[in-house]
Amino acid sequence: MTSDPHPTRLRLAAVLGALSLAAASLGGCASPPAARGASAARTTWVQASNPVPYVDVAGWQYRVGEVDTARIWSIGGWHDGGRALIWGDTAVVWFRTEWTVPADWSGRTLVLDVVVREGQEVYVDGARIGTGAWQELARRAEPGRTYRLALRGVRGEGEPGMIMRTRVWGFPAGYERWLAARAVAADLAPRERGLLVDDWRLMREADSALAAPGIDDHAWPRYALGDGWRESGTAFWLRSTVTMPDTIAGYPTAGAPVRITASFNREGSIWVDGEESAHFARDFGDALLDPRATPDSTYRVAIRTWTTPNFVSNWMRDTWLVPQALANARENHRRLVTRITEWDHIFRIRPDARLMDPVIHVMEPLGGLRADSREAAATIARTAEDLGRLEDERAADLPFLTQPYLQLPRPDGMTVRAESPVPRASVVRLRHPDRRVTEHPAPAGRLHRHVLAGLLPDTTYTYTLAAGSVVAGPYTFRTAPRPGSDRPLTIVTWGDSHYGPEILEGFAARIAEVRPDLILTVGDMTGDGHYEHEFVDMFLTPVRTVTAERPIHFAVGNHDMGSWLLVGEKTNPYLDARFEPQGGGPGSSPYAFSFDWGAAHIVFADPYYTRHDDGMTGFLPGAPERAWLEEDLRSAQARGAKWTIVYTHENLNSWGLDGTFRGGDRSVVTPLFERYGVDLVLSGHAHTYMRGASGGTTYVISGGGGAYMGPREWPHPTDTPAYDQGWRYAYHFDTIRIAGDSLVFTAHRIGTDGVTRGTLDTFTLRR
Repeated sequence: MTSDPHPTRLRLAAVLGALSLAAASLGGCASPPAARGASAARTTWVQASNPVPYVDVAGWQYRVGEVDTARIWSIGGWHDGGRALIWGDTAVVWFRTEWTVPADWSGRTLVLDVVVREGQEVYVDGARIGTGAWQELARRAEPGRTYRLALRGVRGEGEPGMIMRTRVWGFPAGYERWLAARAVAADLAPRERGLLVDDWRLMREADSALAAPGIDDHAWPRYALGDGWRESGTAFWLRSTVTMPDTIAGYPTAGAPVRITASFNREGSIWVDGEESAHFARDFGDALLDPRATPDSTYRVAIRTWTTPNFVSNWMRDTWLVPQALANARENHRRLVTRITEWDHIFRIRPDARLMDPVIHVMEPLGGLRADSREAAATIARTAEDLGRLEDERAADLPFLTQPYLQLPRPDGMTVRAESPVPRASVVRLRHPDRRVTEHPAPAGRLHRHVLAGLLPDTTYTYTLAAGSVVAGPYTFRTAPRPGSDRPLTIVTWGDSHYGPEILEGFAARIAEVRPDLILTVGDMTGDGHYEHEFVDMFLTPVRTVTAERPIHFAVGNHDMGSWLLVGEKTNPYLDARFEPQGGGPGSSPYAFSFDWGAAHIVFADPYYTRHDDGMTGFLPGAPERAWLEEDLRSAQARGAKWTIVYTHENLNSWGLDGTFRGGDRSVVTPLFERYGVDLVLSGHAHTYMRGASGGTTYVISGGGGAYMGPREWPHPTDTPAYDQGWRYAYHFDTIRIAGDSLVFTAHRIGTDGVTRGTLDTFTLRR
């Protein structure tokens, strides 16, 4: 999204408007409710969607292949359109452009924010400044100064390469002090990992007897760390014999606890001398090898994992022996980095020196430490604790991590949600059409939830959300019309934006132009719902500019469920906390629900709940979710819903490239759709766009929201065109416009630069 050319003027207008609303709600007092750390007198800070100004850098040219860095600006062969280029036939592409500091950015700290998939090197005025996405460009900006920017972009193995984001932020002077303090802390990461264990043998068997220490595994094939295997539903055992050395990474082992760690991409367990020592859901396993190690002792280590039925590739890598003291040092630094990351999120939204100064002061003792020094551990641990204490003390002044977002649109109400760094009380102040202002408080919590009820149907309301000294808004929303109303309805839809928040942010600008009534997606909004921060970083932050005024829901995808799938849990607590499970009634899963919006009946179906090891079993005959779905569709038909639209993450059927319906083993649910007059079924999961029809129901796969796309991951039945020419693999979002007896569906192709680049597909349904 491109920032407004007059950010200061707009921020001032937003402040004045929000303060006016806050004052009206309290009879002239503009102070929000007290929170932990609140002082007697505090100035209200109004949080806009983009509190810090930024400029999207344009005009990128590209050149295929390696370039001598000394000749970037002197040689020819450059082509326009680099920001929108998607390349899949070469490993390296260079990009270049020039950017001039705006006139009103004098003295600002400039941060260059660039992301190239899969990797990048960043050059400014011919000098290499780094490989990361967040690079300091200038500590004191000089208006009119022109920078020559160049990127060396690297394509991932088997995946297309592309520029995802190119942006310069203009932070207040002094922000560079935070960048410096953050860099000092990062350099204190323990450089030692331990002792690499890399002599492994692999066997495709499920029998737990293979963990026994007496098993002869010499004839088993050798396994190289990092190699993958891709077999459906197969169990694997890996075994190694480990001999304890005298020291590991400089730490004596005699009498000390020593651990063994293993990194996977699936579920697994670690066994030591025939006994299971640890079970882990995903990513990382850690087990105690010996509470009092003896040098020269040997241990038989066995690790069990298995593949899933959908042929997801498995691998094991980075397996280490780690003394407990080293593990403690690494854990202390991890806690420090976690706290610093929390403050980094805060300062990217509110880079106020009054917040930064005490944080930087607490971090000053880190400057005299040396990585891997024994004396560093206590200081690092104490600093992490102090940073957490500061969050509590300054709770009232911390910004919302997410702008307000709307859910559960009803004719008589709306739900407003948001997220804070620490628990605190919050209040929604709602202005009614008759100019009355009512307050709707919520108890202290990190995740705010305000249920507004008793409202008028099809009516516009204005609101602010306040916590401590921070106010977000004012914003407006419109309640749903009465059931059966023929008021036109516009829906924006997409799917599978995981791993592509930069693409999703481009969508947000287009969504604002469409001005939909509802934002409804088909899921996989996060890369892995096991990581709580991804709900903010990958989803709520990219769409922050539109969700405060448009209700948003999504069908829960397999990535959103995350590792909770693998450990047997039925729901994901991180997901529950932000998108509360509604439950549509007896037999439904927590993530299945429906609602009416005028003449349309919207259904979110969840087939994962019954059994997590076989995708769509919730739709099989006899499953309670199927029974709920049938009753919901029957009820909608009985009360005369004109349009019925079903959202579910995984695609139910498949089609040829000509749109011919092919059925498939998941088509057991399609008779329900035909029987009860379902008009449109939307899904994702496959990173592509496809459309087909059967029995009066149209099916659309819309998985182009930002994830990797291409035939390597989601092959079609026939040959496919190149990445940058195949419309079925283009990033896209959809609009659904319902007016009277017609439904017009349009799939809009969008570039990595956020610009709409034509129409992928369009069709009209008529009643």
